[in-house]
Amino acid sequence: MSGITASTIADYIILARRAKGDKITQLKIQKLVYYVQAWHLGLYGSVIFSEEIEAWVHGPVIPSVRSRYRDLRWSPLPVPATSPDLPSRIQVHIDKVLSVYGDLSASDLEEISHVEDPWVKARANMQPSERSNCIIAKSAMKEYFSALGSERA
Repeated sequence: MSGITASTIADYIILARRAKGDKITQLKIQKLVYYVQAWHLGLYGSVIFSEEIEAWVHGPVIPSVRSRYRDLRWSPLPVPATSPDLPSRIQVHIDKVLSVYGDLSASDLEEISHVEDPWVKARANMQPSERSNCIIAKSAMKEYFSALGSERA
């Protein structure tokens, strides 16, 4: 998708979740942005943003989003001043993902991601606490989430 970044998706999610009273932390935003990308790959076969997603100890991480909020650590992320300009079909997709994952806690999302094939395969035989910046393959996300999508259809 041209011009859409992981940070743009993060801004949309932060605004949407804040409207529901959720003060999102860095850990939670990473997982939600990951699921937006993973489900788009699984359902439509294409990416929303081009940045890579890495398999860190606490689950999927988009380094550009991590850099943006690095200093906030566990504090709630700031609300963007303006709503991102996203195509309506992307907004609908994000809203569907949030309807499934948005009310879950950051630790719940971490646990879920840790048993799913894309993260597990990216980390291969690493120890649970071993640091990693291994890329979660887009092909692995597409394969795993398309299979999940067809099971739910």
